[in-house]
Amino acid sequence: MISNKIFWIIWGIFLAYSIFLSPRHNETTKSTSVYIRKLMLGPWNNIDPYVIALFWFLGIWPFVYMSVLLVDGQNQQLNGSLASLLAMALGGFILLPYFALRRSETTKQFRSNLFVRIFESKLVTILLMIAAIGFALYALKFGDIHAFLHEFRTH
Repeated sequence: MISNKIFWIIWGIFLAYSIFLSPRHNETTKSTSVYIRKLMLGPWNNIDPYVIALFWFLGIWPFVYMSVLLVDGQNQQLNGSLASLLAMALGGFILLPYFALRRSETTKQFRSNLFVRIFESKLVTILLMIAAIGFALYALKFGDIHAFLHEFRTH
């Protein structure tokens, strides 16, 4: 298993990037809240498909992690349900501390309630996979990598 120190180091790097290096709002960039609202609700006319796909991937991945954390986190000091719920609001910033605090379990005793069964179902897995592949194909077919890089640098 990866050393817990590595998770803390990676988390610190991500945190430092978000605080010190991420683009700031200025006259040439769009307001973040307006931009996120456009990504969620449309219209997507002036937004590159790579940006749209990446935004929606950021919504798909917490559900993928939730599928894993609901089962894995039942025997952990920090509950996996809490970590996956916080990941919906805070993104990956909460997952790295969870993995750093996680301890390896040799005995697994899982309680399978309705919520866990839903996220373990093949239907949820297939729907998440279809959504991810669909957004990837959308970005590859209609996207412009140069426009994406510009958006990445300015937002």
